[in-house]
Formats: sequence, structure tokens, C-alpha cells
Amino acid sequence: MTREVITINPDLNAKVAVDTMMDRGIHILPVSKGEAGVSGIVTLHHLRRQLMLNDLEVDRSGNVPVQTVRESMVYFVFKVKPDTPLRDVIALMDKQRVRALPVVDQGQAVGVVTRGDILRYLLRLERA
Repeated sequence: MTREVITINPDLNAKVAVDTMMDRGIHILPVSKGEAGVSGIVTLHHLRRQLMLNDLEVDRSGNVPVQTVRESMVYFVFKVKPDTPLRDVIALMDKQRVRALPVVDQGQAVGVVTRGDILRYLLRLERA
């Protein structure tokens, strides 16, 4: 699990989400506003798909999303708790065909677990 969780406010421009993900080398941001907890996620994959399908308007530069994160986010999000067994995390990712899951404790994002995190963990176990 990546513990340095970065969340994004749903009222920000979707370009801020893209720039944040590109700058940090990540592909998912939990969407959260204050004490409300995680209300969804926004992913690079989803934003790219929206651009390709022309579901996002673009500004004069030709490729910058000009809508809010709220308009681009996925609302129905599968989440796990910090104590969710790894086997259950893997099963949920496989069943729902997702590459990452927010880790939530008492409604607040405390991390994100990705397929890459799981693979790195399994490789460390194999080498030990």
C-alpha cells in the first residue's frame, strides 16, 4: 500500500488531477472534500478514455480538460480497510477488474493499494 495518499477536491479542474498524477507518477486519486471522506476516484485511464470519446471539452490549446473533477470522477468505488487480508484485496481487484483500490479508515483515505504494490510485495516474499 502506498501510504502517502494524495486526495483531490471534487471542485478543482480536471486538469489539476491530470497534472498531479503526471507529476507524481501515479494513475489514481481518491476524491475527498474535507471531513466528507472518500466520495470517489479519478484515474488517468478514465480521463484519457473520456478525451478519446470526446466526452471532455477542451480549451483553446486543444487538449486540456475544462471540467471539474466531480464531472470526471467515478462515484461507485470499491474500497478496502487497512486490515483487509491481501487475499481479499487481490480477489476484489480481480473480480471488479480494477488496478487500484483506496484504503479507507473511518471514511478517510489512508492509502492506495495497486497491482504494482502487490507484485512488489510478493517479489519481496519470494526473495526472503
